[in-house]
Amino acid sequence: MDNKFSRQQQPGWGESSHAKQTDLSQIAGREKELLFGLWYIEHLPSFKKILIGVLIAVSVITWGNFLVSFLYYLAFGMNQDNKMLADMVSSGSIGHQYFIDNPVIDLEVIPPIILANRDKTSDLVGEIVNGNRKYWAEFDWNFVAGSEIIASGKGFVLPDEKKYILALGQTASAYGSIELVLAHIQWHRIDQKKIKDWESFRQEHLYIEISDEKFISGRDLNLSDKIKIDQLKFRAVNMSPYNYREMKLAILLFRGGGITSAGEYTVEDFMSGQERDISMAWKGESGLYSEIRIIPEVNILDDKVYLNFN
Repeated sequence: MDNKFSRQQQPGWGESSHAKQTDLSQIAGREKELLFGLWYIEHLPSFKKILIGVLIAVSVITWGNFLVSFLYYLAFGMNQDNKMLADMVSSGSIGHQYFIDNPVIDLEVIPPIILANRDKTSDLVGEIVNGNRKYWAEFDWNFVAGSEIIASGKGFVLPDEKKYILALGQTASAYGSIELVLAHIQWHRIDQKKIKDWESFRQEHLYIEISDEKFISGRDLNLSDKIKIDQLKFRAVNMSPYNYREMKLAILLFRGGGITSAGEYTVEDFMSGQERDISMAWKGESGLYSEIRIIPEVNILDDKVYLNFN
């Protein structure tokens, strides 16, 4: 009976042992949670400091980049923007819409003339007039006879200027009616911030003094009677303060207000204060004229025409 009682009591003892182990595990788990909570609470100030440090670093980098960009804009970008705006407003090519809102006077094209030379060639002389005081133009030009283009080139006309277009030494025997046709006209407005008075600006830049004009006939040059060429001599002095890479001189003979002969000459590396004694062959008629005009042809609004030594 004692043995039976012992066997009946053994299961109860096992269940009590298992319950104790479960309680110990729960206690251990709670202890870990309490330890982690305690550790978290102890290190929470450090976590806050780290977080604040990271936020400060991000702010410093972000604001630093902003300040650098802003200071660069103040130092350089603002000037570049102002220059771009000024160029758009006061200079450069002008769009089609601008001229719809601010119309300019069309270029006047005067019918060209044909001048016969003694060597059986012909010189074509056209004339255009720009009646605008604040605008200059670039264009392509063509001398046209019927459907045939006799001569072509590129040209410009300054504000308030009368411009001669020359096509010299053309060999066609007979042209009949001839026209001067302009194409691809591109208008520009002068920069009034830089050029307060256009007429003073023009005179200062184109101050070329011409003197001692003289024709020498082929006979006096002891040329053959078959060579019907005269010689023109004159002196050109660059009285302006500017050095030019090259300057074309349009030369026209007049009688009674009409053009009787034409020529041109190009002076290269024309320095300020420099004198040039020029001698050139003249194929046209030189005996009958009352006035000779030698006109500087250079686009003084184009920076590329100047020689700079800075």
